[in-house]
Amino acid sequence: MADNDDREEAPPARRELPEPPDLAPVHELRKRLRQDRRDRAGQPPAFPLAGARSEEEAGRQVRDIGAYTIIPMMMLVGPAIGYLLGVGVERVLGGKPWVSLAGILWGLFAAFRQIYLLLKRRAEKPRDNF
Repeated sequence: MADNDDREEAPPARRELPEPPDLAPVHELRKRLRQDRRDRAGQPPAFPLAGARSEEEAGRQVRDIGAYTIIPMMMLVGPAIGYLLGVGVERVLGGKPWVSLAGILWGLFAAFRQIYLLLKRRAEKPRDNF
């Protein structure tokens, strides 16, 4: 047992920190990107929407996509809000599930009304000013 006491304990292994990365390529790439942006200022986008003839037409297509993708959201959110309001009224005043059913129908009616107004407004406006 005396032999074990005579041994010196090795110092804990030092953790070596990794070398910091070489940032020169990153700075060079950023410099080239800034220069490329300056060179392309005022030029049309490199990848316009498929089938778009101009920037105006591409913008119009994006607005159309936005207007028509909101319709399903209206169909989901309208009745959901109506239902939640009906459940809230039922909890406060008590009652049967008829209030929440009326809320769903009211929300569905409101969603259809908003969709109708959206489509009507899009049909009335001239395509150039939208």
